[in-house]
Amino acid sequence: MANTKIVFWNSAGLRASAQRTAEKLAFIDKEFPHGKFDKAAFVETHHKNEEDLPDEIREYATHHHLIHTPTPETHTHSGIVVLISKEFEISRKSIILPGRLLNMRIAHTTTKAEYNLSVFYGPQWSKMKKTEITKFIEIFNNTHTINENN
Repeated sequence: MANTKIVFWNSAGLRASAQRTAEKLAFIDKEFPHGKFDKAAFVETHHKNEEDLPDEIREYATHHHLIHTPTPETHTHSGIVVLISKEFEISRKSIILPGRLLNMRIAHTTTKAEYNLSVFYGPQWSKMKKTEITKFIEIFNNTHTINENN
């Protein structure tokens, strides 16, 4: 993955109905024209379901796989959208923690190199108890083993 271009962005909302969504996604398109990235993860999207995703995100589906976990009904500030180039095949995708942790097993279509990829959007640690933080870390660690390409 040495030549892999990865984008990670705390978007502070990417809902179809939000006024600033088009402006935010125009910025991404300016920085990475025509989706010139291998993997992109947008966290804190605030989207509640697939219909809540903006058209600009859906347009990436022509050349990227679109994977997401919406913000649970009981939350306001979570949600993840992941775009992975179609140069990779996805063998497994799992929502480990809704709106917070996605895990994917992917392989490059040419090199066949396999990767275990997670995207995590953690809560505000200062508002959590130590036991809750420990649980989050344990769940994240359980999705990876030391001998994998993580």
